[in-house]
Amino acid sequence: MDNQTGDLKIRKVRIKDFGLYKLEINSDRGISSKTFNVSGVNKLVSDGVTIVPVLERDSVILPSGLTEIQRDDQITWKFKGTLIGQLKNQTAEIFADVLDGRFEDRLQLNQQNGSLIITNVRPNTSGPYEVDITKSGSSYTTHKTFRITIIDGGNRLSVMEGTSVTLESGVSKIHSDDVIIWRCEYGDSVIANISTGIFATFDGTDGRFRGKLELDLKTGSLTIRKTITKHTGLYHLDITGNRRTIFKRFNLSVSSQDWSPCVIAVIGVAVQLLVVVGAAVVICCRNRVSRKIKDGKYYKQLI
Repeated sequence: MDNQTGDLKIRKVRIKDFGLYKLEINSDRGISSKTFNVSGVNKLVSDGVTIVPVLERDSVILPSGLTEIQRDDQITWKFKGTLIGQLKNQTAEIFADVLDGRFEDRLQLNQQNGSLIITNVRPNTSGPYEVDITKSGSSYTTHKTFRITIIDGGNRLSVMEGTSVTLESGVSKIHSDDVIIWRCEYGDSVIANISTGIFATFDGTDGRFRGKLELDLKTGSLTIRKTITKHTGLYHLDITGNRRTIFKRFNLSVSSQDWSPCVIAVIGVAVQLLVVVGAAVVICCRNRVSRKIKDGKYYKQLI
């Protein structure tokens, strides 16, 4: 933390550091707050392509790999083969009007290192990105490929302790080349995986999943049996293969079956109120007055 500004720096960012961060500032003028969503490039690489999982509407940086650009360096960025940005003679140029204008106000080029910044990622801006880097005085060009994949924003599931819950993979059949990894955010540990036809489940860093996990051999879905409150948290599913790349998140909440003293007290008060209201209704009914006509005159009668 910067002692002068209060800025927070996270060093050596890892996947488990991605997520929402909230800043609150208390002062004489009141309380102000800001929220930051940290995301980035996953180190997962498939066939030389760096897979970049991003939540829809989030922003992402595709790194050039350079620390500083020299005057005669040339960098070009393409999306599905179409030029969308270039940096030449230390001058950045963005071509946001291509491809039906889908990149309008969404692209930036870092003039110091040539990295590409994409904001407000949508389905039509996900896919393959390529960068070609030609260093000054060099006779060869460095080529890199990234694939931005939009991941699920988080399926929310709520169950009672002791019941079972299934985290659905969303696929109808596993392909032979699929690699499926289930991770629990607690300890960032792998709790189940499928690779080359081999299925495995693990107990977790503290053994909380011992004897409780079951993998569907056809779909790769994960079932947690006899859940406990410790199973509450985020779960991540990564499916990578030659024919598809899928990233999903599940937010699981496991509620305890034990009633707290506060809940019991509230129920007790509610019961007492019902008794009082019921007694009042009986008294009211007993004293309700009706009028009957007899011999042309009104007579009061208690019911």
